[in-house]
Amino acid sequence: MLQPKTTLRLRKALAIVLLAAGSMLVTQVKASVHSYKKDADGITCHLDKGLMKIKICSPDIVEVKYTLFNTFEHKPSLVVM
Repeated sequence: MLQPKTTLRLRKALAIVLLAAGSMLVTQVKASVHSYKKDADGITCHLDKGLMKIKICSPDIVEVKYTLFNTFEHKPSLVVM
């Protein structure tokens, strides 16, 4: 069994690692729209840094996808309506 001081140190280290990982996930990507195309269900914007798709699912639900790549991955959405 670990000593209370060791357990506290491990918890602090884990908290620091989680905060560092979380801060990397929240970075901002600034991009300008170069062109856009109107689709049947929304628009697709070609940016200087990737693509953005804005899909109108219903009058009160909008799905926004963004990628740094030139195409979107063909993965099913995890959105439940």
